[in-house]
Amino acid sequence: MSQIHALRERLLDPTVTPAEMQQYTALINASAVQNNLLHLPDLNWFVDDNMLLDYWRACDWWPRDLPAHPCPTLPDLAMQAGYLHGQQPKRLCDLLAEAGARCADALVAANRCVVNPNESWEARQKRLNKERVNRHRERKKAQAGEVPATGDSGAAVAAGTGDGVPVREPAGTAAVRAATENLAALKAARNAELEQIDAWVKEAHQEMLRRADVRKAQREHWALQIAEAERVLRDAR
Repeated sequence: MSQIHALRERLLDPTVTPAEMQQYTALINASAVQNNLLHLPDLNWFVDDNMLLDYWRACDWWPRDLPAHPCPTLPDLAMQAGYLHGQQPKRLCDLLAEAGARCADALVAANRCVVNPNESWEARQKRLNKERVNRHRERKKAQAGEVPATGDSGAAVAAGTGDGVPVREPAGTAAVRAATENLAALKAARNAELEQIDAWVKEAHQEMLRRADVRKAQREHWALQIAEAERVLRDAR
């Protein structure tokens, strides 16, 4: 137990090595593995240097004011390394991504910034105000583009006709085109982000099912152990 305790302390230190993480993972899951309740993946595959670097970066990103979605510790993730027969093993980075997905989903639901969830109130107000100003400007540009040109003022040469005579683009057309392209880019960015969030949510659901299976197996294991102990006690009497 002293070895597990010492390794657990190391897992709270950013200088922890993959070897220490692997050793702790093996020890903490040893009982479940010995009883054939869980299997462990290849621990060199489960965690490496890059995954640990990503973990500490995630710790810096993680929102500090969402107690329902705390940043998982490395001991927490080590406990999740085991998997049931027939299930797909997961790496540390996969488990971290699932926890991050649940946290990001909560941020989106709370209308919080996912990129920088720990931004100060002042920084958030400044960002939101800037976004409002930009949206107002884009609306003004789009509205200006809807007014037909009454003369050559502000007109731009768009292209030449077949006989070489230049054709002038109506005033505001360039602004409309720019606003349209901006809107299309925003929609594409929205779709990409929501698609990622949807995938995160599905992964979180699968993780919930996996844990429910582990809980069921553990309950059955302890029920059998206790039933056997009760039988021995009855026979002894």
